[in-house]
Amino acid sequence: VLGSKGNKDSDHIEGYEAAMNACQQSLKKLGLGYIDLYLIHSPNTGKLVETWDAFLELQREGVVKSIGVSNFGVQHLEALKASGRPLPVVNQIEMHPLIYQERRSVIEYCEANGIRITAYGS
Repeated sequence: VLGSKGNKDSDHIEGYEAAMNACQQSLKKLGLGYIDLYLIHSPNTGKLVETWDAFLELQREGVVKSIGVSNFGVQHLEALKASGRPLPVVNQIEMHPLIYQERRSVIEYCEANGIRITAYGS
């Protein structure tokens, strides 16, 4: 299973075309025909829904098998839900015992909406 984050170098992707291009660049660098899990690296963009639409299109095209997000809070996930788009299958968040209470609301939201949590530590 291979996962990748879109345009990790700049910490975010802005918009549909940028997301499509970033995925194609990732595939080329990896020398692959598809990616198992592709994540939006950060919600810090004004074009969240537009970027998510590109991820949905990449999935429809079979270029990525599953799509998800990283570092999304409840407000970001709610923006996707309010737009009527399918929700991500994964939300990768920083998690360790010292910040569990701080992350509790996003964990509960993801659990209630069928979004799996994957964790990273720092």
